[in-house]
Amino acid sequence: MNKIRVVVSREAEVGFYSYVQQVICALWSSEKDGIPLVVDFSRNHRYIDKPGENVWDNYFEQPYGISLQEAIERKNRNEVELIEDEWFKNEDVNRELIGGPLLDETVRKKAAIGAKRIKPIGETKEIIDSYYNDNMKGYKILGVHKRSGQIRPTHEERIITFIEFFGEIDKHIDKFDKIYLATNVIDEHLQFVERYGDKVLFRNVTRVPFLGEKWKDILDCNTGVSKFKLGQEVIIDCFLLSKTDLLIKNLSGISINSCFLNSNLPYIELNKKFYN
Repeated sequence: MNKIRVVVSREAEVGFYSYVQQVICALWSSEKDGIPLVVDFSRNHRYIDKPGENVWDNYFEQPYGISLQEAIERKNRNEVELIEDEWFKNEDVNRELIGGPLLDETVRKKAAIGAKRIKPIGETKEIIDSYYNDNMKGYKILGVHKRSGQIRPTHEERIITFIEFFGEIDKHIDKFDKIYLATNVIDEHLQFVERYGDKVLFRNVTRVPFLGEKWKDILDCNTGVSKFKLGQEVIIDCFLLSKTDLLIKNLSGISINSCFLNSNLPYIELNKKFYN
């Protein structure tokens, strides 16, 4: 029997879609090499509610229909190639896909090859489909993703202000029926509603206080919230942003992956001016 690959998520203190980007890299390589891939997120403790869960299976189909249990059995027969941290550190494609917001179109198309195999299941899929059909279908939608996580005032990844977002949105808003807004900090969405009124669509998700430069602190403040729900919320935002007609964004794994899911989605990267 031919070999399969298993991609094992890292345990780094990063957001959910940093892990998903690893999978996209591995999927691109698997498609290129003709080797099926199985995703193992059982080490991803940030999103595990019950010990022993494979987080990936809570949200997505396995990309080639091969279960993790089958992969474990085949590993004992020496039929499995593991993809772990060292692979990601050394693969040129990974550096291109994860390296920043300036997405070369060739790289974006490569990523889309992998992203097409990332398919939500169950309740997550139902929420995406029903929200899109009830609120977005048939309208011209401007997507906006404002990520406020880390304070890096001299860094390329610095936070983009409301003034900067509003300035860019104002250039385009008259061409759109609605705005689909994704934010992660408490009450930030209300400032968009105050300016753009009932044009603004947003979901009631778990938002956090603005806590400074440590991403770990932002994740830890969600103590008591279902870890499944935290992962589900970012997946829903990512897929809904991918269904918009133009995306205005600052640097974030969520909105980068929206551009992978829809490789034809035009976007404006507000962090771009800070990159050499």
